[in-house]
Amino acid sequence: MIFVVVGLFLVGATAMIEERDVCPTRMRDAHLFPRDVFYTGLFDSFLWNSTLWPVGYRFHFFDNEQLEASARNLSAILERNNVTGLYEAFTALRPWAFKSDLWRYAILWACGGFYVDSKMKLRQNMDGFLERSGWEKSTQEGPLLISCRDLTATAKDRFHNITAIWQGFIVSEPRHPDLIKVLRSAIDNVLQRRYFEDEGVLRMLYITGPNAMARAIQTDPDWHKRVKLPCRWGNHGNELRTVFGGRPPGTGTLLWMDQKLHNTLRNGAIHSYSNLYKAHRVYVDDPPCAQNCHLITDPRHHHPRLPEAPR
Repeated sequence: MIFVVVGLFLVGATAMIEERDVCPTRMRDAHLFPRDVFYTGLFDSFLWNSTLWPVGYRFHFFDNEQLEASARNLSAILERNNVTGLYEAFTALRPWAFKSDLWRYAILWACGGFYVDSKMKLRQNMDGFLERSGWEKSTQEGPLLISCRDLTATAKDRFHNITAIWQGFIVSEPRHPDLIKVLRSAIDNVLQRRYFEDEGVLRMLYITGPNAMARAIQTDPDWHKRVKLPCRWGNHGNELRTVFGGRPPGTGTLLWMDQKLHNTLRNGAIHSYSNLYKAHRVYVDDPPCAQNCHLITDPRHHHPRLPEAPR
């Protein structure tokens, strides 16, 4: 039976927070993924409403208030594991998309399970996808995280030395060591107020997003033993395609993005992370936008819809 659990969290007394206070399932068997699916947004997109999710999956929605409370509690847990500054970084960011990046890494590290963007709709049986990905065999050999390759972000990386990870879909065991690497790196990016001026046209993705995740993980040449990328996001429309299914071969859709839902969840262009980035307003101590942040362009971050700023 499919059902929804809304935002598990505690407020106050964060020093005493334990994993059982933030995680809906305690999985003692390290060779299994908890069937908990986490998602977040301005409102519940009813991600669970598909017969392609097999019996036994549990869905946990967090609105913005619940997301912040969860991040506070996760920060207390991480501090006891030598990762500091999660909540400080969370509250230092303006774009909720960037806040959500930090939170998804933390909740999956603490609890394991699935993170799926609210705008996505499932198009094939999830257990079948995991089986074809070889997850059961892989987990017997060591920790495993499954996500997807971001073809566009990979191609536009300035140094062409990473495989960008489209982290709108992540499956992970609890305590995956690479998620700790990602958290430390992304938190440091925020606390140092980095903008990655020299990273090319998608430089906003290096703070907390796909390219930040890739940079943190792929410094280890053996990363591919722990991180599998059996699906792709990129130049074939708004969908995740698997590398092994569909007709023609290799084009089977795992998830597709509901564009109308995506636009509604963004709550308008003024809240867009790319617009806030291009206006140089990512951090709370950047000057606020007096009006229409999406119409401001900083000379360092040219907005593609506006004329080039004078030099």
